[in-house]
Amino acid sequence: QETGIPEAINHAIEQLPVEMQPHCYMNILLTGGNSLFPGMKERVFSEVRSLAPCDVDVAVHCPSKPITHAWEGGVSLSKTDTFLNKMCVTKAEYDEHGKNICREKFDS
Repeated sequence: QETGIPEAINHAIEQLPVEMQPHCYMNILLTGGNSLFPGMKERVFSEVRSLAPCDVDVAVHCPSKPITHAWEGGVSLSKTDTFLNKMCVTKAEYDEHGKNICREKFDS
């Protein structure tokens, strides 16, 4: 049997530290074209609710433009200093340090 979206969500949340799990169950965000299927949000909520611990609240959210939401978030992130300084390797950095610059920035 294949893992469905609700099972994948539940599995991902279960991998987090216990103290983070309630927050994540309350902040499930559906994006992409499939989130536009009629009843998708309600179905995901119902199935995740049945899989989640009884004492945890569950909320599923769908942005107004789910198809482009992830892209728009990436655009916003790319404009921050944090992205440029800690999440990005410039060509100049790579030319100077080679692949080791990726290890230095991303493996620590």
